[in-house]
Amino acid sequence: MKYKTYSVKRETHNAKRKIQNSRSAFHVSRFTFQERGFTLIELLVSIAVLAVFSASIFLGYGSISKNTELKTAAFKVLDVLNLARSRTVASLATSSYGVHFEQFQYVLFKGTVYNAGDANNIFYPLPAVAEIATIALAGAGSEVIFDRLTGKTSQSGSIVVRLVSDITRSKTITILSSGR
Repeated sequence: MKYKTYSVKRETHNAKRKIQNSRSAFHVSRFTFQERGFTLIELLVSIAVLAVFSASIFLGYGSISKNTELKTAAFKVLDVLNLARSRTVASLATSSYGVHFEQFQYVLFKGTVYNAGDANNIFYPLPAVAEIATIALAGAGSEVIFDRLTGKTSQSGSIVVRLVSDITRSKTITILSSGR
């Protein structure tokens, strides 16, 4: 008889297990939750973490992008200064060349004096995020004019290009009297 009782208990235990597995997701009497998937709180936390991560990447990219535009603007100003010097040294059109600076643009011009109405002027606008903040040239002017054949200038000094949105970020271009 003991043997039969044991087999009955075992069958009863197996039947209970089958019933538990076939029940709904929640078994309230024992507080066991066997539902598979994500809860609303888990989804909200995941979305919040993803939003914070995305925002930090986006803000970092914006900062890097502005710094890149600032560097590019400074290099372009330097390139135009070098172009004016090379054209002068090469005596292109038997003339001197210079660069005129304004807050949001700079102009490559031909001759020893800047004339705003000259049709030969080449205008170079700065990107919207940058500006020329300081023009500190000898003679208190806003032009750098190179001497023919030597490439020297009497308007040595510096030009500061900076971000409009963050005035602490800037690039300084120094112009030596040797024209370099």
